[in-house]
Amino acid sequence: MIFASFLVAALTLTYVLASNPNRGLGRFLAPDSMAAIMLIAIFTIRPVFTNRFDELAWYGFYLPDQAEETLALGVGITALIGLLLGVFLARLRPRKLQALEDRSGGLRSYDGWSFSRGKLVFATVAGLGAYVALLVAVAGPDVIRQLAGGRSSEVALAGVPEIVMMIPLAGSIAAAIFILGAKDRELVFLDIVLIIGSAAASILMVSQLGTRRFIIPAMLLPVLAALIRKPVRVKAGHIIIGAVAILFLAIVPMVRAAGARRVGENLATASWRYFQEEGIGGVLRPVFASYDTEMFDYIAVSSQGLSGDQYGLGRGTVLEFITRPIPSFTGIGEITGVPFSDQMIARLFGGGCGEPFCPVASVAGVLYFDGGFILVFLGSIAFGMGVRAVANRWVYSQGLTPFQMFAVVSVSSFALVAARTNTIHTMWWCIYTLIIGYVIIKVSNARSKTNNPAELQGGPGKKYALSPARPGT
Repeated sequence: MIFASFLVAALTLTYVLASNPNRGLGRFLAPDSMAAIMLIAIFTIRPVFTNRFDELAWYGFYLPDQAEETLALGVGITALIGLLLGVFLARLRPRKLQALEDRSGGLRSYDGWSFSRGKLVFATVAGLGAYVALLVAVAGPDVIRQLAGGRSSEVALAGVPEIVMMIPLAGSIAAAIFILGAKDRELVFLDIVLIIGSAAASILMVSQLGTRRFIIPAMLLPVLAALIRKPVRVKAGHIIIGAVAILFLAIVPMVRAAGARRVGENLATASWRYFQEEGIGGVLRPVFASYDTEMFDYIAVSSQGLSGDQYGLGRGTVLEFITRPIPSFTGIGEITGVPFSDQMIARLFGGGCGEPFCPVASVAGVLYFDGGFILVFLGSIAFGMGVRAVANRWVYSQGLTPFQMFAVVSVSSFALVAARTNTIHTMWWCIYTLIIGYVIIKVSNARSKTNNPAELQGGPGKKYALSPARPGT
């Protein structure tokens, strides 16, 4: 079964990369490529670590038998086949877009819209300021210091709406918008400094939460915007930067808790100390064999006796998506019932997320728990078509509005997280990011209109018009 998984994984990754409409570095960071790589890591590489159960036995639930492990492999293989088929079905989209351009003489041109350096700095500072102010108002003046010290019971963020936790992305969001708006001119040294500074501010703030699900988009938003603006070939420097980023993301879960840090350590110093103690091998092994990456084992142990009305049958996808953004204090949750993802966890531990554990399901697990192998297959096809459709938009982004271009970047930055973590929750994190980006663009639009009303006709800081049709069309 593991051999079959490797065979399907090799076929999927080869086709996704070979058929990707993007070139150079974009071929590997496109949303369909990242989703495929993550599913392969979960369902092909992770099962190879056969001794992971001995290391994790004290958690008391990583004890699947051979049949359950085989079932989890089957779920992964089905997901990879579905993803491959979805990417294949979406291959015609670029041709249709190209045909549209040929008929119309080019899609709408938004060339020239601007997002100035001042707006970049303002959006970053305002976003981070709003985040700090909201946290202090909800959790008290010591909350930032407590977050900086690592996760602990002292930090009580219960009841804080999830969208508030996304606000620190403002710096990376503004940097991405700035890069997209400068696609027709060279970025000068000051531009690069401000971009790096804004993104670094976001990464610093979201890293205080100790979760990769927000750090990854914070890092990817400006990178993907730069690739859409100007595709680049893979260079040695990109490999080095990517390796450092992967090591950092692998270390974060090991030092995010206050108890995992020594006196006086912060996330950066604790990460460096951990790297020195463990080395590259010790840092990377837990990515595939630790409690922190439990998707494969969670599917295996949760599958025991799962049949009939025990499946979500829409509760784990449609209903959870509808009810996810509803604040708990409204009492509506008492009407809709316990979220299905919590019901699954309760089957193992007797309580929902964090009572005492909170394993998360990959996209394949979410689909399997809700509708078995049929939904895994159909849902993975839809997922594959979706991520490839976004990848196609990279190539044909010239005719998109400023917000549409940013939407492509945002969805792409969450593709890896959506494949790895509870996909329904990730969809809402992405939606919140789109909302914040939309607000930044609209505020920029309003400020530009105030300064020069003749400049803005539908995009931030620019005039635009439909491209003229070719003669004879």
